[in-house]
Amino acid sequence: MMLEKQALVVPSGTGPKKRRRVRSPSELLDWLVGEKASVRRNPKKEIYLHSRNPTELWATASRLLSEAKIRHCLTGAAAAALHDAGPTSVAKSIFRIDPNESLEKVAGVLGADPTSRGANLVLMSDIGRVGIFAEETKLGVVVAPKVRIYLDSLADRRGDDIARIFRETALGY
Repeated sequence: MMLEKQALVVPSGTGPKKRRRVRSPSELLDWLVGEKASVRRNPKKEIYLHSRNPTELWATASRLLSEAKIRHCLTGAAAAALHDAGPTSVAKSIFRIDPNESLEKVAGVLGADPTSRGANLVLMSDIGRVGIFAEETKLGVVVAPKVRIYLDSLADRRGDDIARIFRETALGY
């Protein structure tokens, strides 16, 4: 196993009772960041959904998607902000969407306008279900797991700073 070769996980036991334990979550996270991103690009759709502020935008979008039974999660800088460990202003918020759903259908469920300029939401197909796998609810908004938020924050504007603060505050390492 690759993580064992890198000494990031430690095996114990044998056969069906063999278990692996992460030796250092901080080192594993550093390793994940250092790995080259997949050559596959997740399909995205930029949209505009009217709201008075980002918190209302996130809550409205999450509520509408939940009512339509569409698995989703807020991630990146916006989700970090919900954890009180991110920026106070987010230009574009990213929602990871179940890859079985058409992004056009999701935009329709939201009643949003597709746009190439002035978008405030990015719908991203969650290939591999890395965000919707173990989502949680924060202030009425479905958010990605904390490690996914951290990794997605790195791609945001001012991403290195946002990710560093989120890692220290929310992940604790």
